Amino acid sequence: GPGDEAYRAWLAPASVYLALLGSVEWLWLIEQSFMFDVRFAAYIGAGVVVFALGMWLGERRWQWLSVLPTAVGLTFFWLVTSSGDRHRAWDVLGVLCLGAQQVWGRRASGSANLPRNLQSAYILAATLCAWALVTSWMEPWRGGAFTLAAGWSIFAVAVFGAGLALRERLYRWLGLTILGVTLLRIAAVDIWRLDSLDRVVSGFVLAGTLLGLGYLYNRYHEKWRGLL
Repeated sequence: GPGDEAYRAWLAPASVYLALLGSVEWLWLIEQSFMFDVRFAAYIGAGVVVFALGMWLGERRWQWLSVLPTAVGLTFFWLVTSSGDRHRAWDVLGVLCLGAQQVWGRRASGSANLPRNLQSAYILAATLCAWALVTSWMEPWRGGAFTLAAGWSIFAVAVFGAGLALRERLYRWLGLTILGVTLLRIAAVDIWRLDSLDRVVSGFVLAGTLLGLGYLYNRYHEKWRGLL
């Protein structure tokens, strides 16, 4: 009857508030119970669990609620990055959870489907975090010319390949963007650390790479348009 409708209308937001309080409590427990090295993965994992509950219950509000532990985890990640501390292997699990959550939410049907803007946010967050991990782990070898740029190049190709495999245009654009940043770094920073002969050789290699990319795009631009 009408009373049941009013009760359900009251119960729906109340359940979200209770879930929000539970999420905050969960974050506090993670802060108190998990070691520093594991916290990023633990925060992201908590977001995945809340997201999974939303998928199971068919409640999109719970999916948005999962953003809270995810946002806390990302904030923690970038605070570690800005402090100069090296990231740990556990952080890879957190990045993989971000990507898997986006794929899962995209492939769901009906009301459980993840909104497109939230999907894009997860893709961007996972890619930037993975890029930061690559940069952090290349730190001991940064003294060698082009070492960091080589790592970035491999990562850019991997991101672009992930975009092809998952049919996600944003991954493909991010891969090309990272590759562009890498080429700019080589031209503006790395090449000037070499002696004169190596600098000339490297300049020719860089110019040849750019010319080759331009030729491939000009010859196969129709196929590139389909990919991008």
